[in-house]
Amino acid sequence: CNRRSASRIEVPKHREMLSLNPKLVINTLDNLEPIFLRKGWLDHFPPPFDLLQDVVDDMGHFLAKNNNHVCVLHCKMGKGRSGTICVAYLMKFRNISFEDSMEMFTKGRFKRIVTQGVTIKSQLRYLKYHKYFLSFDSNSQSLLMNGLKANYSCVLSSLIVNSPTNLLLSSHVTCWLSFKRYNSTRTALTTLYKINLTTHVKNETKEEYVITNQDIFDFPISLKTADLMIEFELKSNDNHSNYRSTTRDNLNHANKISRFMKKIKESKIVYTWINVLLESLKYNFGLELPQHPISADDKFKVTFNWNELDTVMMPKKTGLKLFESIELVFEQSSF
Repeated sequence: CNRRSASRIEVPKHREMLSLNPKLVINTLDNLEPIFLRKGWLDHFPPPFDLLQDVVDDMGHFLAKNNNHVCVLHCKMGKGRSGTICVAYLMKFRNISFEDSMEMFTKGRFKRIVTQGVTIKSQLRYLKYHKYFLSFDSNSQSLLMNGLKANYSCVLSSLIVNSPTNLLLSSHVTCWLSFKRYNSTRTALTTLYKINLTTHVKNETKEEYVITNQDIFDFPISLKTADLMIEFELKSNDNHSNYRSTTRDNLNHANKISRFMKKIKESKIVYTWINVLLESLKYNFGLELPQHPISADDKFKVTFNWNELDTVMMPKKTGLKLFESIELVFEQSSF
C-alpha cells in the first residue's frame, strides 16, 4: 500500500519460474567464510558474559580484515540487545569510554532522542562488567575467560532480606525467589533452585531477616552457572469471589483489593542478572585480578537495592516494593 495516496498495487499471487539446469548453476558462496552469525539470547536480558566477548571479538576481527567490511546488528527493536553489543564493541576495539559509547549509540541509532538507548539495568550491569574486564591485561583476560568457559559453579551459603515491606509480609501474596540460567541454546531459562520467600519473612518484624543453613533450605546451594538470574515472582493468594458483598464498606474494600491485585498482575516478575565470578573478583580483589585460583573457602557478598532490579512489564514496579535490599552470600568455587 502507498500510505500517502492509499492506493494499492496489485501483485500476482503466483509467478511462473523458468526451469534451470542444475549443471549451469554456480554457487558463489562456497569459497566464502560465514557472514551470518546467529548469536542471540532472550529479550530484555543481557548475554552470558563469555558470549558478549565472543560476539564483540568476531566483529572486531571481521572489520579489521577489510576497510569495506560492515557489521549489521539486529534484535527485536534494535535497542537493548543490539545496543549492548554495539557499546561493548566501541569500548573494546575503538577504545571509547563507556559513557561516550552509550551516547554514540543512542545518537547514531535514534534519529530523535526519544530514548536513552540501553536502559535495562541488567544489560547496563554487564556493560560495567565489560568495562571492568577491559581494565585487566591480556593474560588476566585469558585466565578469566578460561574460567567462564569451564563448567563454573558457585555456592550460595545464605541470604539476607533487609527491611521487608508490608507487601512481602502480607497474606495476600506469595513471593517465589528463583535462581535461573540460560539453556544451552539461550532460547529459554532453566530453574536451578526455587524458594518460597514469603513463608520465611511474613511473620518477622525485624529490620533484617537472615536465611541461613539453620533454616529449612538446603544451604549451601550449588548453582552450576557463572551467569545467574535472580527472579522474584509475586502470585496472588486471594479469591476475588470472596469479596462479592452488597455492603458499601465491603465493596470499597473489595475494590481496593482488586486494584491492588491488578498491580500485582501487571508487575509480578522482578529480576536481575549477575555474573558470579566477576562479582567475586570485584568484592575480593577490586581492580587487581589474582594470578592464582581463588580458594573455595573465600566468601563474598552481592547486595541489590529494590530500585536496581528490572521488570519486563510496564510501568516499572509501580506501587510494588518487597524490601529495601537483599544480600546474597556466596562461597567462591576455584577456576
